[in-house]
Amino acid sequence: MSKPPKVSINLCCYNSERFLEETLQSVFAQTLEDWELVIVDDGSTDATGQIVTKHVGAGRRIRYHYQPNAGLGAARNRALGLSEGSFIAFIDHDDLWLPTKLAKQVALFEARPELGLVYCDCFVEDLGASEQHRISNLQKLHRGSIFEALLERNFIPLLTAMIRREALDDVGGFRLLRLVEDHELFLRVAAKFPVDFVEEPLARYRFHSGQASRSWKAELDETLVTYRFWLNSERRRDPNVRRAIRRGCARAYYVAGNKAILVADD
Repeated sequence: MSKPPKVSINLCCYNSERFLEETLQSVFAQTLEDWELVIVDDGSTDATGQIVTKHVGAGRRIRYHYQPNAGLGAARNRALGLSEGSFIAFIDHDDLWLPTKLAKQVALFEARPELGLVYCDCFVEDLGASEQHRISNLQKLHRGSIFEALLERNFIPLLTAMIRREALDDVGGFRLLRLVEDHELFLRVAAKFPVDFVEEPLARYRFHSGQASRSWKAELDETLVTYRFWLNSERRRDPNVRRAIRRGCARAYYVAGNKAILVADD
């Protein structure tokens, strides 16, 4: 039996042929070589499968699983179930990592065994406006006990996150959500474990402005469901938690309103 890898990389994709090859090359370029790549194809109908199987045939340590479309939460849980690594990292089909991303996060985990989650700074690229920013220049990043700050807003892009396997086993996997499944999971991890981050930008998060605006109502609904969970938990007794939830709700409505306006203007 082969030794389990240090890191399991989870990549969930759907009709991803446009960017997938570039994303895979950023994984293959990692200086830390002790990893496996777990790809869950959530019902793609384009050339996604052909791109992946080409690399499987080349001897890469890749597990490829195709399933009928079930949504991101289900796909991410399937990827977790197939993963054998001590740490779980996440990348989506249009994301990019810099070569030292995994190595620097694992080093921080090994130096601080109490950590449940390590993330990093990253570049945010708006493909629609040809703009790039460091996320740390757009919002404050937090370390230590970050639960209340994370209630107010999600400042951890999924592609920057790495979670210790024991922490995931403790809190459970992704809820069956389609839009805020990452934020909801990060909250459960941050409620039990300290968090740290690598200050260096080690990833590139790419999006197209306006691309997700039409899903504003569903995103708002899922966000409110997430807050309702914490309001029904023992954490509700903490006035700081209630205050953070109020601020988070206010921000969620503000963001949803802006997206609704963008949709109306189309």
